Amino acid sequence: MQNNQSKIKGLFTAFALMLVLIYLLSAQGCESTSESLTMNAQVSGYIMGLYNAPFSGLSVSVGDKTTSTNYFGYFLFPHIDYPYQLTVLDTNNRKCIYIPKRDKMTKNNITIQNYPAQNPGMISSEIIVTYPSGEFTSGGKIIFRASSENEYIGDAGITGGSVDFGMARGTSFGGKLYVLLYTKDNNNHIIKYDKYYASPDCINIGAGETYSLNLSSSDFKPITQQSSYHVDLNPLQNHIVDMRYFYINIGYGFTINNLNNVVFDTFNTNSFDVDVPVGIANDVYPVVGFLSHDASGNSSDIFSRIDVNTALDAPPPPTLVLPVNNSNVDINTELVFNQGLGHVENKFYKLYLIDTTSINQQHSTFEVYLDKEKFNLSELNNIGLGNIKGKTFYWKVELYSGNDINTYFSYGYQELNKFMSQSEQRVLTINP
Repeated sequence: MQNNQSKIKGLFTAFALMLVLIYLLSAQGCESTSESLTMNAQVSGYIMGLYNAPFSGLSVSVGDKTTSTNYFGYFLFPHIDYPYQLTVLDTNNRKCIYIPKRDKMTKNNITIQNYPAQNPGMISSEIIVTYPSGEFTSGGKIIFRASSENEYIGDAGITGGSVDFGMARGTSFGGKLYVLLYTKDNNNHIIKYDKYYASPDCINIGAGETYSLNLSSSDFKPITQQSSYHVDLNPLQNHIVDMRYFYINIGYGFTINNLNNVVFDTFNTNSFDVDVPVGIANDVYPVVGFLSHDASGNSSDIFSRIDVNTALDAPPPPTLVLPVNNSNVDINTELVFNQGLGHVENKFYKLYLIDTTSINQQHSTFEVYLDKEKFNLSELNNIGLGNIKGKTFYWKVELYSGNDINTYFSYGYQELNKFMSQSEQRVLTINP
Protein backbone atom coordinates (compact mmCIF):
# COMPACT_ATOMS: atom_id res chain seq x y z
CA MET A 1 0.00 0.00 0.00
CA GLN A 2 2.76 2.40 0.94
CA ASN A 3 4.58 1.53 -2.30
CA ASN A 4 1.46 2.36 -4.37
CA GLN A 5 1.07 5.68 -2.56
CA SER A 6 4.68 6.53 -3.36
CA LYS A 7 4.09 5.75 -7.04
CA ILE A 8 0.97 7.89 -7.12
CA LYS A 9 2.81 10.72 -5.38
CA GLY A 10 5.66 10.43 -7.86
CA LEU A 11 3.29 10.54 -10.83
CA PHE A 12 1.51 13.59 -9.38
CA THR A 13 4.81 15.38 -8.84
CA ALA A 14 5.94 14.63 -12.40
CA PHE A 15 2.62 15.86 -13.79
CA ALA A 16 2.77 19.07 -11.73
CA LEU A 17 6.32 19.68 -12.92
CA MET A 18 5.23 19.22 -16.53
CA LEU A 19 2.46 21.81 -16.07
CA VAL A 20 4.90 24.27 -14.58
CA LEU A 21 7.25 23.79 -17.52
CA ILE A 22 4.45 24.28 -20.03
CA TYR A 23 3.34 27.58 -18.48
CA LEU A 24 6.72 29.14 -17.98
CA LEU A 25 9.11 30.65 -20.49
CA SER A 26 12.84 30.40 -20.12
CA ALA A 27 14.07 33.98 -19.83
CA GLN A 28 16.13 33.28 -16.77
CA GLY A 29 19.88 33.70 -16.42
CA CYS A 30 22.34 35.27 -18.80
CA GLU A 31 23.81 33.37 -21.74
CA SER A 32 21.78 30.15 -21.86
CA THR A 33 23.53 26.84 -22.31
CA SER A 34 20.46 24.65 -21.67
CA GLU A 35 19.32 22.26 -24.37
CA SER A 36 15.94 22.84 -25.98
CA LEU A 37 13.03 20.84 -24.57
CA THR A 38 10.66 19.11 -26.99
CA MET A 39 7.04 18.38 -26.11
CA ASN A 40 3.62 18.53 -27.71
CA ALA A 41 0.86 20.75 -26.30
CA GLN A 42 -1.88 23.25 -27.09
CA VAL A 43 -0.85 26.78 -28.08
CA SER A 44 -3.42 29.56 -27.87
CA GLY A 45 -3.67 33.28 -27.32
CA TYR A 46 -5.24 36.63 -28.13
CA ILE A 47 -4.33 39.52 -30.42
CA MET A 48 -5.67 42.81 -29.07
CA GLY A 49 -5.73 45.90 -31.29
CA LEU A 50 -5.64 49.61 -30.54
CA TYR A 51 -7.38 50.44 -27.24
CA ASN A 52 -7.19 46.72 -26.46
CA ALA A 53 -10.17 45.76 -28.63
CA PRO A 54 -10.01 42.17 -29.97
CA PHE A 55 -8.46 41.97 -33.44
CA SER A 56 -10.18 39.45 -35.69
CA GLY A 57 -9.09 38.02 -39.04
CA LEU A 58 -5.33 38.06 -38.48
CA SER A 59 -3.34 35.10 -39.78
CA VAL A 60 -1.36 33.32 -37.04
CA SER A 61 1.23 30.66 -37.86
CA VAL A 62 3.05 28.32 -35.52
CA GLY A 63 5.61 26.26 -37.37
CA ASP A 64 3.87 24.93 -40.50
CA LYS A 65 0.34 25.33 -39.11
CA THR A 66 -1.82 28.42 -39.74
CA THR A 67 -5.13 29.70 -38.37
CA SER A 68 -6.93 33.06 -38.01
CA THR A 69 -8.02 35.05 -34.97
CA ASN A 70 -11.75 34.84 -34.36
CA TYR A 71 -14.31 37.45 -33.32
CA PHE A 72 -12.64 37.81 -29.94
CA GLY A 73 -9.08 37.98 -31.28
CA TYR A 74 -8.52 34.39 -30.14
CA PHE A 75 -6.46 31.69 -31.86
CA LEU A 76 -5.84 28.03 -31.02
CA PHE A 77 -3.46 25.29 -32.15
CA PRO A 78 -4.33 21.93 -30.52
CA HIS A 79 -0.96 20.15 -30.92
CA ILE A 80 2.36 21.94 -31.29
CA ASP A 81 5.90 20.72 -30.71
CA TYR A 82 8.08 22.91 -28.47
CA PRO A 83 10.02 25.07 -29.02
CA TYR A 84 8.24 26.86 -31.84
CA GLN A 85 8.19 30.19 -33.65
CA LEU A 86 5.06 32.30 -34.00
CA THR A 87 4.12 34.68 -36.80
CA VAL A 88 1.19 37.11 -36.91
CA LEU A 89 0.42 38.39 -40.40
CA ASP A 90 -1.79 41.37 -41.25
CA THR A 91 -1.87 41.57 -45.04
CA ASN A 92 -4.29 44.55 -45.07
CA ASN A 93 -1.80 46.73 -43.17
CA ARG A 94 1.32 44.88 -44.42
CA LYS A 95 2.52 44.16 -40.89
CA CYS A 96 4.19 41.06 -39.53
CA ILE A 97 4.89 40.22 -35.88
CA TYR A 98 7.49 37.50 -35.42
CA ILE A 99 8.52 35.66 -32.25
CA PRO A 100 11.51 33.37 -32.93
CA LYS A 101 12.12 30.04 -31.22
CA ARG A 102 13.32 30.49 -27.67
CA ASP A 103 16.38 28.97 -26.03
CA LYS A 104 14.53 26.41 -23.91
CA MET A 105 10.84 26.41 -24.77
CA THR A 106 8.09 28.82 -25.71
CA LYS A 107 5.05 29.88 -23.71
CA ASN A 108 1.82 28.09 -24.62
CA ASN A 109 -0.42 31.16 -24.20
CA ILE A 110 0.60 34.28 -26.10
CA THR A 111 -1.31 37.54 -25.73
CA ILE A 112 -0.21 40.48 -27.86
CA GLN A 113 -1.73 43.73 -26.62
CA ASN A 114 -1.99 47.05 -28.47
CA TYR A 115 -1.32 45.49 -31.86
CA PRO A 116 -0.21 48.54 -33.91
CA ALA A 117 -3.10 48.79 -36.35
CA GLN A 118 -6.75 49.76 -36.43
CA ASN A 119 -9.09 46.82 -35.89
CA PRO A 120 -11.56 46.67 -38.82
CA GLY A 121 -14.07 44.98 -36.51
CA MET A 122 -13.92 47.69 -33.85
CA ILE A 123 -16.78 50.14 -33.31
CA SER A 124 -16.90 53.18 -31.03
CA SER A 125 -18.95 53.28 -27.83
CA GLU A 126 -19.54 56.33 -25.63
CA ILE A 127 -20.61 57.22 -22.11
CA ILE A 128 -22.05 60.75 -21.75
CA VAL A 129 -22.41 62.39 -18.32
CA THR A 130 -24.22 65.64 -17.48
CA TYR A 131 -24.46 67.52 -14.16
CA PRO A 132 -25.39 71.01 -12.88
CA SER A 133 -22.86 73.70 -13.86
CA GLY A 134 -22.46 74.74 -10.24
CA GLU A 135 -20.61 71.50 -9.46
CA PHE A 136 -17.69 72.33 -11.76
CA THR A 137 -14.77 74.49 -10.64
CA SER A 138 -11.93 74.41 -13.18
CA GLY A 139 -11.14 70.83 -14.18
CA GLY A 140 -12.30 67.24 -14.13
CA LYS A 141 -12.12 63.73 -15.57
CA ILE A 142 -14.60 60.95 -16.29
CA ILE A 143 -13.18 57.48 -15.65
CA PHE A 144 -14.78 54.22 -16.78
CA ARG A 145 -13.21 51.26 -15.01
CA ALA A 146 -14.33 48.34 -17.17
CA SER A 147 -14.68 44.82 -15.81
CA SER A 148 -12.32 43.76 -18.62
CA GLU A 149 -9.58 45.38 -16.49
CA ASN A 150 -9.26 48.32 -18.90
CA GLU A 151 -9.57 51.93 -17.77
CA TYR A 152 -10.86 54.65 -20.11
CA ILE A 153 -10.58 58.36 -19.31
CA GLY A 154 -12.24 61.43 -20.81
CA ASP A 155 -12.47 65.14 -19.97
CA ALA A 156 -15.17 66.66 -17.77
CA GLY A 157 -16.31 70.23 -18.53
CA ILE A 158 -18.65 72.84 -17.08
CA THR A 159 -21.87 70.84 -17.49
CA GLY A 160 -20.55 67.36 -18.15
CA GLY A 161 -18.32 65.34 -20.43
CA SER A 162 -17.85 61.98 -22.07
CA VAL A 163 -15.51 59.05 -22.48
CA ASP A 164 -15.39 56.99 -25.67
CA PHE A 165 -13.65 53.72 -26.47
CA GLY A 166 -13.53 51.02 -29.12
CA MET A 167 -15.17 47.62 -28.77
CA ALA A 168 -15.40 44.60 -31.04
CA ARG A 169 -18.73 44.40 -32.86
CA GLY A 170 -21.26 42.27 -31.04
CA THR A 171 -19.49 42.43 -27.69
CA SER A 172 -20.37 44.16 -24.42
CA PHE A 173 -18.94 44.67 -20.98
CA GLY A 174 -19.70 46.39 -17.71
CA GLY A 175 -17.81 48.51 -15.24
CA LYS A 176 -17.81 51.31 -12.68
CA LEU A 177 -18.02 54.98 -13.63
CA TYR A 178 -16.31 57.80 -11.73
CA VAL A 179 -16.56 61.57 -12.17
CA LEU A 180 -13.74 63.50 -10.50
CA LEU A 181 -13.86 67.32 -10.27
CA TYR A 182 -10.94 69.48 -9.12
CA THR A 183 -9.55 73.02 -8.92
CA LYS A 184 -6.59 74.25 -10.97
CA ASP A 185 -4.33 77.24 -10.35
CA ASN A 186 -3.38 79.94 -12.85
CA ASN A 187 -0.65 77.67 -14.24
CA ASN A 188 -3.22 74.96 -14.96
CA HIS A 189 -1.94 72.63 -12.20
CA ILE A 190 -4.29 70.71 -9.91
CA ILE A 191 -4.22 72.17 -6.40
CA LYS A 192 -7.35 70.64 -4.84
CA TYR A 193 -9.75 67.76 -5.48
CA ASP A 194 -13.27 68.98 -4.80
CA LYS A 195 -15.85 66.24 -5.25
CA TYR A 196 -16.55 62.95 -6.97
CA TYR A 197 -19.27 60.60 -8.15
CA ALA A 198 -18.93 56.79 -8.12
CA SER A 199 -21.64 54.67 -9.72
CA PRO A 200 -23.22 52.40 -7.10
CA ASP A 201 -23.95 49.70 -9.66
CA CYS A 202 -22.23 48.24 -12.69
CA ILE A 203 -22.82 50.11 -15.96
CA ASN A 204 -23.29 47.80 -18.95
CA ILE A 205 -22.64 48.97 -22.50
CA GLY A 206 -22.52 47.22 -25.85
CA ALA A 207 -20.38 47.90 -28.90
CA GLY A 208 -21.63 50.96 -30.78
CA GLU A 209 -23.96 52.04 -27.98
CA THR A 210 -24.21 55.37 -26.17
CA TYR A 211 -24.92 55.36 -22.46
CA SER A 212 -26.22 58.63 -20.97
CA LEU A 213 -26.15 59.51 -17.28
CA ASN A 214 -27.73 62.64 -15.76
CA LEU A 215 -26.36 63.50 -12.31
CA SER A 216 -27.75 65.88 -9.70
CA SER A 217 -25.81 67.79 -7.06
CA SER A 218 -26.81 65.20 -4.44
CA ASP A 219 -25.00 62.49 -6.41
CA PHE A 220 -21.61 64.05 -5.66
CA LYS A 221 -19.60 63.52 -2.48
CA PRO A 222 -16.93 65.87 -1.14
CA ILE A 223 -13.26 64.88 -1.17
CA THR A 224 -11.77 65.68 2.22
CA GLN A 225 -8.36 64.05 1.99
CA GLN A 226 -5.59 63.70 -0.56
CA SER A 227 -2.12 62.15 -0.60
CA SER A 228 1.01 63.77 -2.04
CA TYR A 229 3.99 62.09 -3.70
CA HIS A 230 7.30 63.60 -4.77
CA VAL A 231 8.67 62.56 -8.16
CA ASP A 232 12.14 63.00 -9.69
CA LEU A 233 12.56 62.24 -13.38
CA ASN A 234 16.00 61.27 -14.65
CA PRO A 235 16.07 61.41 -18.46
CA LEU A 236 19.14 60.34 -20.40
CA GLN A 237 21.97 62.81 -20.89
CA ASN A 238 21.48 65.17 -23.85
CA HIS A 239 17.82 64.21 -24.09
CA ILE A 240 15.12 66.83 -24.58
CA VAL A 241 12.03 66.06 -22.49
CA ASP A 242 8.92 66.36 -24.65
CA MET A 243 6.32 65.75 -21.94
CA ARG A 244 6.12 65.15 -18.18
CA TYR A 245 2.74 63.98 -16.96
CA PHE A 246 0.63 62.11 -14.45
CA TYR A 247 -2.81 60.54 -14.39
CA ILE A 248 -4.83 58.54 -11.87
CA ASN A 249 -5.23 54.78 -12.08
CA ILE A 250 -8.12 53.04 -10.30
CA GLY A 251 -7.63 49.35 -9.62
CA TYR A 252 -5.03 47.48 -11.63
CA GLY A 253 -6.33 47.97 -15.13
CA PHE A 254 -4.38 49.18 -18.11
CA THR A 255 -5.28 52.75 -19.18
CA ILE A 256 -5.43 52.65 -22.95
CA ASN A 257 -6.94 55.90 -24.24
CA ASN A 258 -4.97 58.46 -26.18
CA LEU A 259 -2.41 59.97 -23.79
CA ASN A 260 -3.74 63.51 -24.25
CA ASN A 261 -7.17 62.38 -22.99
CA VAL A 262 -5.71 60.51 -20.05
CA VAL A 263 -3.37 63.13 -18.59
CA PHE A 264 -4.50 64.95 -15.46
CA ASP A 265 -1.52 67.32 -15.22
CA THR A 266 1.76 68.16 -16.99
CA PHE A 267 4.95 69.69 -15.59
CA ASN A 268 7.84 71.89 -16.73
CA THR A 269 10.54 70.54 -14.42
CA ASN A 270 11.96 67.09 -13.65
CA SER A 271 11.14 67.40 -9.95
CA PHE A 272 7.52 67.88 -8.86
CA ASP A 273 4.75 66.73 -6.52
CA VAL A 274 1.52 64.99 -7.50
CA ASP A 275 -1.64 64.84 -5.39
CA VAL A 276 -4.13 61.98 -5.37
CA PRO A 277 -7.63 61.97 -3.86
CA VAL A 278 -8.27 59.53 -1.02
CA GLY A 279 -11.51 57.63 -0.50
CA ILE A 280 -13.09 57.71 -3.97
CA ALA A 281 -12.35 53.98 -4.59
CA ASN A 282 -10.07 51.18 -3.54
CA ASP A 283 -6.57 51.13 -5.05
CA VAL A 284 -6.25 54.69 -6.36
CA TYR A 285 -2.70 55.53 -7.45
CA PRO A 286 -0.94 58.07 -9.64
CA VAL A 287 0.87 57.00 -12.80
CA VAL A 288 3.74 59.35 -13.69
CA GLY A 289 5.88 59.39 -16.80
CA PHE A 290 7.84 61.28 -19.42
CA LEU A 291 8.74 61.23 -23.12
CA SER A 292 12.16 62.37 -24.37
CA HIS A 293 14.48 62.28 -27.41
CA ASP A 294 17.93 63.38 -28.54
CA ALA A 295 19.35 64.78 -31.76
CA SER A 296 20.48 61.31 -32.98
CA GLY A 297 16.97 59.88 -32.98
CA ASN A 298 17.19 57.94 -29.70
CA SER A 299 14.06 58.29 -27.57
CA SER A 300 12.53 57.14 -24.27
CA ASP A 301 8.99 56.41 -23.09
CA ILE A 302 8.88 55.98 -19.31
CA PHE A 303 5.94 55.62 -16.94
CA SER A 304 5.19 53.86 -13.69
CA ARG A 305 2.41 53.51 -11.17
CA ILE A 306 3.70 54.73 -7.78
CA ASP A 307 2.69 54.56 -4.13
CA VAL A 308 5.76 56.22 -2.54
CA ASN A 309 8.08 59.10 -3.37
CA THR A 310 9.75 57.96 -6.57
CA ALA A 311 12.65 58.53 -8.97
CA LEU A 312 12.19 57.31 -12.56
CA ASP A 313 15.34 56.53 -14.56
CA ALA A 314 15.41 56.05 -18.31
CA PRO A 315 17.38 52.98 -19.42
CA PRO A 316 20.15 53.60 -21.99
CA PRO A 317 18.94 53.04 -25.56
CA PRO A 318 20.24 50.01 -27.48
CA THR A 319 23.49 50.62 -29.36
CA LEU A 320 23.33 49.39 -32.96
CA VAL A 321 26.61 47.60 -33.74
CA LEU A 322 26.33 45.83 -37.10
CA PRO A 323 25.76 46.43 -39.90
CA VAL A 324 26.83 50.06 -40.16
CA ASN A 325 24.46 52.61 -41.65
CA ASN A 326 23.72 52.40 -45.41
CA SER A 327 25.23 48.91 -45.74
CA ASN A 328 24.57 46.40 -48.50
CA VAL A 329 24.21 43.05 -46.79
CA ASP A 330 23.64 39.36 -47.52
CA ILE A 331 20.33 37.70 -46.59
CA ASN A 332 22.18 35.70 -43.90
CA THR A 333 23.52 38.83 -42.21
CA GLU A 334 23.10 39.02 -38.45
CA LEU A 335 21.90 42.28 -36.95
CA VAL A 336 23.85 42.92 -33.75
CA PHE A 337 23.18 45.45 -31.00
CA ASN A 338 24.60 46.12 -27.55
CA GLN A 339 26.88 43.20 -26.59
CA GLY A 340 25.36 40.70 -29.01
CA LEU A 341 24.30 38.38 -26.16
CA GLY A 342 22.49 35.17 -27.01
CA HIS A 343 20.12 35.63 -24.04
CA VAL A 344 19.14 38.43 -21.66
CA GLU A 345 17.05 38.54 -18.49
CA ASN A 346 14.66 41.07 -16.91
CA LYS A 347 14.35 42.87 -20.24
CA PHE A 348 13.54 42.20 -23.88
CA TYR A 349 13.86 43.91 -27.26
CA LYS A 350 11.64 44.80 -30.18
CA LEU A 351 13.42 44.93 -33.52
CA TYR A 352 11.68 46.90 -36.27
CA LEU A 353 12.40 46.62 -40.00
CA ILE A 354 10.40 49.00 -42.19
CA ASP A 355 10.51 48.76 -45.99
CA THR A 356 11.53 52.16 -47.40
CA THR A 357 9.22 51.66 -50.40
CA SER A 358 5.44 51.45 -50.14
CA ILE A 359 2.55 49.63 -51.77
CA ASN A 360 -0.68 51.67 -51.81
CA GLN A 361 1.01 54.06 -49.35
CA GLN A 362 1.70 51.21 -46.92
CA HIS A 363 5.19 50.19 -45.85
CA SER A 364 5.88 46.54 -45.07
CA THR A 365 6.82 46.40 -41.40
CA PHE A 366 8.35 43.58 -39.37
CA GLU A 367 8.18 43.66 -35.56
CA VAL A 368 10.41 41.02 -33.95
CA TYR A 369 10.37 40.19 -30.21
CA LEU A 370 13.75 39.10 -28.88
CA ASP A 371 15.30 37.96 -25.62
CA LYS A 372 18.74 38.23 -27.22
CA GLU A 373 20.87 40.96 -28.82
CA LYS A 374 21.23 39.64 -32.35
CA PHE A 375 18.98 38.45 -35.16
CA ASN A 376 19.52 36.81 -38.55
CA LEU A 377 17.70 38.51 -41.43
CA SER A 378 17.06 35.21 -43.21
CA GLU A 379 14.33 34.34 -40.68
CA LEU A 380 12.11 37.05 -42.18
CA ASN A 381 12.40 35.94 -45.79
CA ASN A 382 9.12 34.66 -47.26
CA ILE A 383 7.32 34.32 -43.91
CA GLY A 384 4.32 36.31 -45.09
CA LEU A 385 5.42 39.59 -46.66
CA GLY A 386 7.27 37.97 -49.54
CA ASN A 387 10.89 37.88 -50.60
CA ILE A 388 12.91 40.58 -48.80
CA LYS A 389 15.98 40.21 -51.03
CA GLY A 390 16.78 43.36 -52.99
CA LYS A 391 14.82 45.57 -50.59
CA THR A 392 15.96 48.50 -48.47
CA PHE A 393 14.87 48.77 -44.85
CA TYR A 394 15.04 51.18 -41.97
CA TRP A 395 15.90 49.29 -38.79
CA LYS A 396 15.82 50.23 -35.13
CA VAL A 397 15.61 48.50 -31.74
CA GLU A 398 13.54 49.20 -28.62
CA LEU A 399 14.65 48.07 -25.15
CA TYR A 400 11.98 47.23 -22.55
CA SER A 401 13.60 47.12 -19.13
CA GLY A 402 12.19 45.61 -15.93
CA ASN A 403 10.05 42.85 -17.50
CA ASP A 404 11.01 39.70 -19.34
CA ILE A 405 9.29 38.60 -22.51
CA ASN A 406 7.43 35.88 -20.57
CA THR A 407 5.56 38.45 -18.48
CA TYR A 408 4.88 40.72 -21.44
CA PHE A 409 3.00 37.98 -23.31
CA SER A 410 1.05 36.74 -20.29
CA TYR A 411 -2.73 36.80 -20.64
CA GLY A 412 -4.08 39.53 -18.37
CA TYR A 413 -0.70 41.28 -18.13
CA GLN A 414 -1.27 44.91 -17.17
CA GLU A 415 1.26 47.41 -18.42
CA LEU A 416 1.39 49.70 -15.39
CA ASN A 417 5.13 50.18 -15.72
CA LYS A 418 7.06 50.91 -18.88
CA PHE A 419 10.75 51.67 -19.17
CA MET A 420 11.45 51.82 -22.91
CA SER A 421 14.30 53.44 -24.79
CA GLN A 422 14.62 53.34 -28.57
CA SER A 423 17.78 53.35 -30.64
CA GLU A 424 18.64 55.54 -33.57
CA GLN A 425 17.46 54.41 -37.01
CA ARG A 426 19.76 52.94 -39.65
CA VAL A 427 19.34 51.90 -43.27
CA LEU A 428 20.36 48.60 -44.87
CA THR A 429 19.87 47.08 -48.31
CA ILE A 430 19.65 43.31 -48.71
CA ASN A 431 21.43 42.00 -51.78
CA PRO A 432 19.20 40.36 -54.46
